[in-house]
Amino acid sequence: MKEKTFYSSFSDEEKEFVVAMISGVSGGKAAGDTCWTMNADFLAYECDGEIFENRGILCWLASNDDEERGRESNKFEGNMIYRIKARELKEKQTDRYRNRLLVTQILDCNVKSPQLETILAKYNEPVTIEDDILGTLTLDKQYFELSTEISFGDNEDVCISMDVDDEDKDSWKEPINVARKLVQNAKQLDMNMRKFAAEELTNNANDWQDNLGEDLPEITQEQFAKRIVLEAIHVDEEGDYTAYYDDDDMFYGHVVVVDGNIDTGFESSYIEG
Repeated sequence: MKEKTFYSSFSDEEKEFVVAMISGVSGGKAAGDTCWTMNADFLAYECDGEIFENRGILCWLASNDDEERGRESNKFEGNMIYRIKARELKEKQTDRYRNRLLVTQILDCNVKSPQLETILAKYNEPVTIEDDILGTLTLDKQYFELSTEISFGDNEDVCISMDVDDEDKDSWKEPINVARKLVQNAKQLDMNMRKFAAEELTNNANDWQDNLGEDLPEITQEQFAKRIVLEAIHVDEEGDYTAYYDDDDMFYGHVVVVDGNIDTGFESSYIEG
């Protein structure tokens, strides 16, 4: 991001905050950016004696130098409480993806704050749901996912994950129902996804094999479908799902992906990773 644009969104006034962190540091740089934007998620904070239970993101800019940026990546850790100086957005937001504080200085770590400690402890309490089809679903509060690991057709230990809104449990019903339907039709669905991926990608697999420069027999669609192994399925709130297959090294360790929808069927197959 260009520095002038980045800083212009924030107030010039620095305030002191005590923040309860739930993640370490990540960073990103899009095309055209002049520097890296660093981020770390917080759960709640205290300012001017008042507690704000609004999730958000601490952010700041970092150097393009790998070594210097590496040091920036160690600034914050999850499950710790920090005292910082920061600048608020000129137009304050409560949405967790837009609620941002620009960090200007870290004053202290492992800060004692009974109220924030209580909030953090409650956040860390596990949330699980027992389902007769999906088994035990566990909520990942940082990434807003329910997940379970079960057999799916002939595939063992397949991770099924679902996008959810942790603040609206009514929103959990649709992705859970989609996941249940997928599992109930697991054997046939897995067979159909393998066939679909083979139709879309077998020619590509042979092209990759030719690049090895070895005299290897051509991969058939039937062989392709048998070689890939289902590892995970991700379901979103709209009924779309993505299946991830191990490629058996046909694409040098990339993942074979199948995108589909519970109502309209398969949409695309490709490799990633």
